[in-house]
Amino acid sequence: MKLTRFLYNFYDVKYNLFLSILRHNEKETLFWITEIFYSGFEEDLRHILINTFETCFSKDDILKDYVSVFKKKIKSKVENTKLFAYATLGATMSQRKYNLETFLKDYYNLDVAQKEDNYSYSDKLIEIKKDKLKCFNEIKADKTWKILKEGCKFPIKKEYAKIFNSTIMDYDEAKSKIQNNWIYFCKNTPLWIERINACSGELDKERELVLFEDDEKFDEFYNSFGYEPDEQSNELIEYLIGEKNVEDKDIMDFCNEFKLEIEIKNTIKLNFDKKKTHNYYKTACIQILKDWFRNAKMDETENEISENKIKIVNCNVSRGHFPIAKLEKRHTWQTKIEYIEDLRLFNLQADLKNMKEEKEALIKDAEQIKVPNSSIDFVVCLNNKNIGFDILYPGYENVPTNKINILKKNKVKNFYQVKADWILSNYDIPKYIEAEKIL
Repeated sequence: MKLTRFLYNFYDVKYNLFLSILRHNEKETLFWITEIFYSGFEEDLRHILINTFETCFSKDDILKDYVSVFKKKIKSKVENTKLFAYATLGATMSQRKYNLETFLKDYYNLDVAQKEDNYSYSDKLIEIKKDKLKCFNEIKADKTWKILKEGCKFPIKKEYAKIFNSTIMDYDEAKSKIQNNWIYFCKNTPLWIERINACSGELDKERELVLFEDDEKFDEFYNSFGYEPDEQSNELIEYLIGEKNVEDKDIMDFCNEFKLEIEIKNTIKLNFDKKKTHNYYKTACIQILKDWFRNAKMDETENEISENKIKIVNCNVSRGHFPIAKLEKRHTWQTKIEYIEDLRLFNLQADLKNMKEEKEALIKDAEQIKVPNSSIDFVVCLNNKNIGFDILYPGYENVPTNKINILKKNKVKNFYQVKADWILSNYDIPKYIEAEKIL
């Protein structure tokens, strides 16, 4: 956890900025931009906005013309010149028509078609100046503990957290960390590093605390920055960490909300070139398999895994398009699915070269999965074992020998092939998956 200026989780803020742009919410977009900028994560802000432009707005002439100006302005030594440039790019994107085809292909290996919508788009650049950002920066509060109430203008929305960030902290754990150890979790935030150092604070990593050299320095820090999250209302805490009981949405929900042409109801709607059909078989079947394991009943008995069937039991640990590669110390198949999701997150949301706080081995592992040796369509963790499935469909009737050999070299076991027709023909959750064991 890395906390921002107003104690939001930085990773949540990043994907909420992206979503606010897609949802055409200009004011919320500006808020998240200022939150990232004033926290000191300017390089991350540049990366997010440029990446959003390149994957979602690259054919927009107004934005293309401005990006060249933007890249010059953010090199300025004047803080407001840079901030206004970030805000102008973000606000304009929030009011222009996006196309998410490249984004879905690059990050989720999905071929989709962007549908039309009825939103009334701006036909010009939305240039942002000081007056539009004043409410996010000039926070008036007569007591420091009231600053969060005045400063936190928008809540974190976590319904899509799993597709952007697999490391989802339990609500009570996140609440406890913010209320009891919040200063410690500001330790890697440039703004807070400056504030802590100014009061001679030092980290105690074992106890996850920041200690001050004497009572005078302690009082100096708390008189200025004693936000007291432990005294805030539950409503404000949910602004910071998201609602406690939120219904998770998946990539199919994302496609539906943002007008992308994929429709799956145990059948496949094809509106594209036949050469792309295999992607829809895979997408449909992977989603159905995820739903089966997610919605199956809890079963305390040993899970049945044989040569031609796998019992379906409740399990939320699964992944589509599992990368097969050799990492620094082991193969991906010998790791936990959660670790692979963390690596994917790093590649999706950050420039690895700038992640100085992460271990070098972790960064190298994340690089390895960018171009894996192969991939498996769907993997689920049962009995602490990874179980893999490749989807068979017309034109891909069997897993080819060369792929099997690659999987063997990468230590893959418990690997099956299952027919798409069989998966799509089941309207209820079956007791077993009928499949053929390959490894």
